[in-house]
Amino acid sequence: MTPRAPKLLLFFALIIMEVFWQSSAFAAVMAANAWALPSSYQNKTSQIFVTLQNMGPSDDALTGVGISQAVQVYLAAPTTEVVNGVAAQRFVPIRDLALPAGQSQTLSPNGVRIVAIGLRQVLFTGEEFPITLHFVRNPPITLLAKVAQAGATMPPH
Repeated sequence: MTPRAPKLLLFFALIIMEVFWQSSAFAAVMAANAWALPSSYQNKTSQIFVTLQNMGPSDDALTGVGISQAVQVYLAAPTTEVVNGVAAQRFVPIRDLALPAGQSQTLSPNGVRIVAIGLRQVLFTGEEFPITLHFVRNPPITLLAKVAQAGATMPPH
């Protein structure tokens, strides 16, 4: 082996590591505390909340959510409208949720949330169901969302 061989091997190893990092082969976004509000036989919708933390060096974005028991799933953000002089808050669909590098985002009942419509089964308090989060750069993350009590404002314990 020539004296330059170890340096060349180290150089190529660093290049390969950089390519994997930049291509998001390593998960930079973490997801935790997924929870949902219960549905009913009459109301076949639910709202799901989760905390996301981007621990990577690059910005990312949550672009979608997969829930097998829902006909439609989308991200929604609050907006305030004034109708006849009365302010009312409603939630409108959004395309994605920015996840700046080194920061966290918590989806909550008063903020951005995941909306699931047309549930094929009722979500009862205490049950868990899988959700899959999709990102621009990060690989998908699947985790369990626990169903809280109706009207809850925090995740169940």
